[in-house]
Amino acid sequence: MIQVNSKPVDLSRAPWMMHEFFAGSGLVAYGLKGMFRPIWANDISEKKAAVYRSNFKSDHFILGDIKDISGVELPHAHLSWASFPCQDLSLAGSLGGIDAARSGLLWEWLRILREMPDRPAVLLIENVAGLLSVNKGRNYAKLHDALLALGYKSGAILLNAFHFVPQSRPRVFIIAVRRDIDIPPELTDMQSNWLHSKAAVNPVEVLM
Repeated sequence: MIQVNSKPVDLSRAPWMMHEFFAGSGLVAYGLKGMFRPIWANDISEKKAAVYRSNFKSDHFILGDIKDISGVELPHAHLSWASFPCQDLSLAGSLGGIDAARSGLLWEWLRILREMPDRPAVLLIENVAGLLSVNKGRNYAKLHDALLALGYKSGAILLNAFHFVPQSRPRVFIIAVRRDIDIPPELTDMQSNWLHSKAAVNPVEVLM
């Protein structure tokens, strides 16, 4: 993200708090500004950390390996966002799957969540469309089961950027809500639509 203003963006005024895992240069923080304010963010890349810190007024960015993070040390947040590495799930990558070295860092995030004494109400996972299709959907099924074991009900949507900008860039968003929280029925849907393409519906049907 290129800074267009001379002053860093102030994210502190949003009403809800979030953790930002695999934060990169802060595109999620920028996209959710006004709704969620990151109170903790992490990435291992020094270059991305420099961009993040340049773009935002904050002291919440932690540079380092996710494997070194303990869940008991994180502040409470309403949302935990994880845009974990896609290389092993992308059709342009190795297709090693969700347990491979890079995409497998997702399990470190889930470990951290298990260690939290007060887990977020909502989790949001973003990745490439291959998360649903690689290995005949077994990657998604394994993640779904892990979220259930952690105490969350979840579902997937497939959203393409061409609905908003002149670029085709499909991305999967898995939204997980703690089981003790009721989800309004108007926010759930098992039918095919612009958010639930066949690619998103098929893996869910296998789980039913």
